[in-house]
Amino acid sequence: MEKRIPLIIDTDPGVDDAFCLLLANSSDRVEIRAITAVAGNVSLHYTLENARRLAGMMGLTETRVAAGAEKPLIVPQETAEMAHGKNGMGGLELPETDKEVDPLPAWDVIYEECKKAGGEMQVAAVGPLTNIAIALLKYPELKGLIKHLTIMGGAQTAGNHSPYGEFNIWADPHAAEIVFQAGIPMTMIDLDACHMSYLTDEEYDAFVGMRNRYSECFFDFMAKRDGERRKRMAGTPYAGKYGPCDAVTIAALLDEDLFTYECLPVSVETHGPCMGRTVVDYRNRAGKTPNCRVVKSADRQKFVDLFYKMAEVYAK
Repeated sequence: MEKRIPLIIDTDPGVDDAFCLLLANSSDRVEIRAITAVAGNVSLHYTLENARRLAGMMGLTETRVAAGAEKPLIVPQETAEMAHGKNGMGGLELPETDKEVDPLPAWDVIYEECKKAGGEMQVAAVGPLTNIAIALLKYPELKGLIKHLTIMGGAQTAGNHSPYGEFNIWADPHAAEIVFQAGIPMTMIDLDACHMSYLTDEEYDAFVGMRNRYSECFFDFMAKRDGERRKRMAGTPYAGKYGPCDAVTIAALLDEDLFTYECLPVSVETHGPCMGRTVVDYRNRAGKTPNCRVVKSADRQKFVDLFYKMAEVYAK
């Protein structure tokens, strides 16, 4: 049997974060060693509680759940409640659980688990990068213990929270710049990659219609709530498309052939009107060493197939 990939998911749940966790848990290729919560879509109070309840709902008894940063390193905190609702789940109350929160903070858990994994740990960061930055600042040797970091963040073209800034990077640009310049092998699943990887509304409806163990406690509610998204996106280039960005990040980790990549120098603007912009130096005008894999193209059908496979796994 193929050895399972040890994985830490650093997250700010978040509706699409829940899809991300469910997709990761559906795969027999990964072993989720820790879920570390960070403030982002909503406050840490809610992201931690959602992470704890999702871990309990999925039966992750051996997975550590830890609380991370309550606010960004420097900039004032702002959330995305307008998209995710006050509790991050659009008002859905996830099933209660007796799953306990780890006594250590997220950055210590990240370091401990990476050290235990002996350089084989994969990290998927699908929220602001505050926890990862703090871990790197506290434990400089951590960069040599992470086999690969895959982040959901950034944009090669337009942002979604400002003209240039994607929310996860914009929410803590200083943390993001620390992480990008740390020298960790990394992949950026940016907004452009997410726009290439989506389910049509018809495919999403078919997915939700595949009854499984999480239909009543999660998927049915999200299907009803999806009507709001469809109204909001009507008349835009994103009409008729459902793209759960954080799940795309896990999909990239599960299927290396989902995207094609180019390794390029990437930095983050930390101030001014372009704050939060991921600057991709396509021609390497600055002469810097390429530090990040950037998505060039996608096989959308592979992403759709992974979603359908998830429903099939949970139907058993």
